[in-house]
Formats: sequence, structure tokens, C-alpha cells
Amino acid sequence: MIFDLLPSGKCRFCGQIYETWSAHYYLRRTRGHIYFRCKVKKLKENADYRTKHPEKRKSADQVYSSKHREKKRKIAKTWKSEHPEKVKAHKKQYRIRHPEKAKEQRKRYLVKHPSIIKVIDGRYRARTHGYDPDLNNNYWEYALEYFEYCCAVCHISVREKRLALCFWVPLIEGEKGADPQNVIPLCWGKDSCGQSKGAQHPHDWLEKEYGSDVDSIEKRIADYFERVRINDRS
Repeated sequence: MIFDLLPSGKCRFCGQIYETWSAHYYLRRTRGHIYFRCKVKKLKENADYRTKHPEKRKSADQVYSSKHREKKRKIAKTWKSEHPEKVKAHKKQYRIRHPEKAKEQRKRYLVKHPSIIKVIDGRYRARTHGYDPDLNNNYWEYALEYFEYCCAVCHISVREKRLALCFWVPLIEGEKGADPQNVIPLCWGKDSCGQSKGAQHPHDWLEKEYGSDVDSIEKRIADYFERVRINDRS
């Protein structure tokens, strides 16, 4: 820009020393005339205006938000992805300051996403039985490698769907506990094995969903549990 060639100096509006004109001033055209506006002074004027006219600024912000809803969402989404720690800290502070509102938001979320309740209940039952999937990384890595980073039932790859460590025989059945010989990687998400199976007994679920392939799937998973049992003994 040609104004960057102009020498640095002191702004007569705010008194600050600037390196380049384009960094400190912007051009304003009014009725055919062009003049410079100090960016620092303009920011101060905007802040003063917001303080003196909060209702006008609020209504103006609402109008802008309604006209640029997608733009604001995109900006907010980008900022959140770049500052996950700040987002986490802000949510924590919000829950501390507004416990009742946070509780109501959680209730509404669980109503809209009932499948999450099953996940929360499953993890709670796992911890009460002395098993925490988050802490057992060795078995999780071994299971992923054994099944080649695919779902143990449908063979879908982790590149296509997220894999979750699930209890093969549900804890509510009481046949097996929350131990490594009862957990396998299942695909998770919409139309996935993990959500389709839920708390059903594996044999009943396989007969319903896979029919003639039941025996081969059960053998493959039984072989894996036998391998885990042998590794635990050695």
C-alpha cells in the first residue's frame, strides 16, 4: 500500500507512535472527500458508545446476528477448535456460577440423545465392578491390533467409524464381570454394532442381526478371549 511508504510518526489524535500509516489509520470517504481516521480513537469511541447506549448496541447486535447467523457460527466453531482448553475452563466456570441452568441443559441434552444415557450407565456399572476402560489402555491397544483396528463383529474400519470398547456380555446379565475377557472393540455411532447391541445378550443379538454368520462371529470372538486369558496367565 502506498501509505506504508510514508514515514512513521506520532498520531495527533491518540498520541501513539505508529510504524506505518495503514496499520494505524484507515481511509474514510464521505460526500466525495477522503480523510484519515485513527483506529485507536475509533475503538475508544465505539467502546464509549456501547457504555452509554447499551440497549441500542444490544438491538444492533441482535440484528447483525440474525443476518449473519452462519458466519457467526463458523467463527465461533473455528475459535472453539483452536482454544479447547479455554472452552473447557469457560464451561466449568459456567457450571459453578449457574448450577441450576447447567443441570437443566444437561437434562434437555439427555432427552434429545437417549443413547448417551446407556453409555453413561455402562461406564458407571463398569467402575462399580472394578473396571475402568479409560485406564486399561494395554488391553484396548491389544484388542485393536488383534482385530486389525476394525469392529470385532462387522469388520468396519476405524477410518470409517469410531470404535468403542464395549462389554460383550452385558453386566446386567451377571454371567461375566467387567474384566478384559469380556470387552471387545465395536463400531459406535449411527447404525453401529455398539448401539444396535446395547444391553442385549450377544447370542440373541447376533441371531437377530447376522443370522447364518452367528457361529463364525462367536468363534472369532471366543478365540480372542482365549488369547487374552492365555496372555494373562503368562
